[in-house]
Amino acid sequence: MKTILIENGAIQISHKGDAPLAGEVADNIVTTMASNHPLVVNYGDDIPLVFYSKSKNLIGACLLTKERLENDFLKTGMKEVIARYGLLSKDVSVYVGPGLTFAHVVVDREELLSVIAKGYTGAAKRTEGVDFIDLQVLATYQLRAVGIPFDNITIDSNDTFESEDLFYSPLRGDKELNSISIVTK
Repeated sequence: MKTILIENGAIQISHKGDAPLAGEVADNIVTTMASNHPLVVNYGDDIPLVFYSKSKNLIGACLLTKERLENDFLKTGMKEVIARYGLLSKDVSVYVGPGLTFAHVVVDREELLSVIAKGYTGAAKRTEGVDFIDLQVLATYQLRAVGIPFDNITIDSNDTFESEDLFYSPLRGDKELNSISIVTK
């Protein structure tokens, strides 16, 4: 188990073999201002995202799939959260990942060109004739588009497929899920 202390709370990331984390399960964007009310994202190779606002004591979480990121789910959802709660983008901090890194997210040419057409060129990769997208970079583009400062975005560099000792990975054939939680006091 890895614990990251945040303003008035903590983010916990389960490792392979840890007991599943408890709390309200977040798939779509879920938010709460309640103290001691953890939000949990269960994930395989998709990317969990948790966030918090220091000024409003608000936390949130969601699961980012390739399809959701390609369709601007995060950009649209975070824009709505910021407006609904009257947040200042500069007060929002985000933790992205772990999940598959770009080498394991193969896409067809049409998907790659769609990502590029939306202005997310840095998330598009081509190596030896194979097209990939970098989901963490795609998430970062969408968070930056709603004004969240780059310094407030932490990207977990662990790859669920490559980190066999730490994480379960459906791509490797694992059936179990990983979990991440966020809670405030």
